[in-house]
Amino acid sequence: MTVRSARFALWVTFFCTVPVPYYMVEVGFAPTLRVGLLAGLTSALYVSDPDATALTLAAVTLVQLSAYTWLWYGVGTFAARRLPEPRRGLGVAIVCVVLASLSLLELYTTPLSAEQRHTNLLGVFD
Repeated sequence: MTVRSARFALWVTFFCTVPVPYYMVEVGFAPTLRVGLLAGLTSALYVSDPDATALTLAAVTLVQLSAYTWLWYGVGTFAARRLPEPRRGLGVAIVCVVLASLSLLELYTTPLSAEQRHTNLLGVFD
């Protein structure tokens, strides 16, 4: 497995599964993918109703999304380069499977959720 493909696999896995703290009215812990969803929603809100509150919410979520995206890209790059070539594929596969398995536990806190406050990856987008 090349460094480039390992970096991409790790970045996507971190982006979709690792809970990060985010602020939007309340503090929550959810994957960066949910922060991206909220950034899209608040940006659409600002486009449809341009006022200071919508601009602030959109800006805060977009800054958080950018910061976490670059953080996971850097972590994925570092990890992909540190793994030796013969075992890189196995190491990436182990990390991806472990994080995907852990994401099925109720470890995400989503304060703006319609269903429940604590959820797993399958219920984080309600």
